Amino acid sequence: MKNEGVAFASESTSAAARTIMGDALRKADPVGARGVENETNWRRNYLGHFRRALEAGIGEAPAAHSIAADGLRSAHQQMRYGAVPLDDAISLREAIEVSNGTLPISSLSAAERASVFGTLSVPAPNTVVFAIPGAGVQMISVTSPLPTITSPLAIEGMSQTGAEYNRVEQRDVFLTNLTVRIDGHALALAQQVLADITPAKISAYIDLSTVSRPGPTQLPVRIDTRTLLYTKTDLLFPATVTVNIFELD
Repeated sequence: MKNEGVAFASESTSAAARTIMGDALRKADPVGARGVENETNWRRNYLGHFRRALEAGIGEAPAAHSIAADGLRSAHQQMRYGAVPLDDAISLREAIEVSNGTLPISSLSAAERASVFGTLSVPAPNTVVFAIPGAGVQMISVTSPLPTITSPLAIEGMSQTGAEYNRVEQRDVFLTNLTVRIDGHALALAQQVLADITPAKISAYIDLSTVSRPGPTQLPVRIDTRTLLYTKTDLLFPATVTVNIFELD
């Protein structure tokens, strides 16, 4: 089975869970960590190891914090996007912070530093390019607001493999061949913005060029994609509206 998106390096969930639990217990309970590593029937006996991890953190805040932090760190280290370890790739958030000068390049891993080309210029313009593994559209799901861009920065969406500029005859329509999209549906702010939209805040125009007679007529709803304020939507509702056309004498 081919994995797409973020996945663990091992296709065995038992192997991944055993590695993460062993790393989580290594500082707080070394004996428990060795027990995890030596477990030969994880699927049958894993509950005992989870119980031991819970007991190791009860009543001792430093131990509980160590187990949680080291387990989370281990899980992150096990993850891959395609064949690329997550720690080897710079996220869009990190790229913005590097450009802003708020994330020192020295704090990046060796693989991440290799993705920073040329000399970083602050506040001179910098450019973010994409090289996300895989074909088709790559979705970046944003669960918290991205950093404010405080230094001139170009985020070059057309740099991702497969992206194409529209042909000359398509110049007035939305770019349909972009292969990187940012999904902000999970943001609380985005939900609030959508909730604040009322009919009074929407500019609408009725095109009567296709109407041939008076009376009730159903017209399709279309969004003008030629404005800089256009944001691609996953759902268009309503898809049609009914208007009543009167003929003046």
